[in-house]
Amino acid sequence: MILETKEHYVRQVLAFYRATPGTRGRVRTADRRLAEKLYEEAISARLVREALLLAAARRAARSPDAEPLQPIVSLHYFLPVPRELRAEPIDPEYAEYVEHRLVQLTGLPRLPELSTIHDLFDQRKPGETHR
Repeated sequence: MILETKEHYVRQVLAFYRATPGTRGRVRTADRRLAEKLYEEAISARLVREALLLAAARRAARSPDAEPLQPIVSLHYFLPVPRELRAEPIDPEYAEYVEHRLVQLTGLPRLPELSTIHDLFDQRKPGETHR
């Protein structure tokens, strides 16, 4: 396991959240606080990434006849899933399959990898802030 600073962890989690299909892509103060809490609970960034993928895939796999869902406006929406995966981890190959399937269902790009997370924050426009 790679040891990381709290700020690095929070940035990773928030970048994953912003890129997750079905979200508005905006980060609020409450989202930042939740990311800090997940860090304090020692829930790995990898596990949070897998949880976001799994939850987004569950939403995307709904029947096309179902009424459209409203966009997700808070990281709190996903809170049960990292804890679920902590109790019952999924195989890394299954996580890869879920991500591949999510890309197929949504037509959106893959979530950022752990190693490239800083690139997302470096691409902010001057003066852009995260709420």
